[in-house]
Amino acid sequence: MEKRRITFDEGDVEFLVNDKTTITFNPTDAGFAQRIFNAFEVLEKKQDEYSEELKNADGAKAYALADRMDKEMRETIDGVFGANICDGLFGAKNVYALAGGLPLWLNFIVAVFEQIDGALTAETGKTKSRLEKYLAKYRRA
Repeated sequence: MEKRRITFDEGDVEFLVNDKTTITFNPTDAGFAQRIFNAFEVLEKKQDEYSEELKNADGAKAYALADRMDKEMRETIDGVFGANICDGLFGAKNVYALAGGLPLWLNFIVAVFEQIDGALTAETGKTKSRLEKYLAKYRRA
């Protein structure tokens, strides 16, 4: 039996993040967008819970809590991508460390949201003319 290969554009984009590591996703994939938005909600809730827990923690208890929080947040983010990306993104830094007034995890999620928003706008503009071209070509049959 003859085997042939079909290839097509899946829309995946490779992003170099902070010149440290690469992540790959299709920024117009509704499934990916849903996973990242769900992760944001989970992470936001955890942020609030941990803030409350930290009020009652001191010394070694506070550091143990910070370590647990970091691990749980990393698992949530890695789960969105189906791979360990956090080690490359954050290194040994706790994802709750602040930069620009926000925790690192939130800075990253916002950067991904911006890619999704920009890609949807750009791709939507291309869709109609390409779709019409192919429909006209294959309707003749």
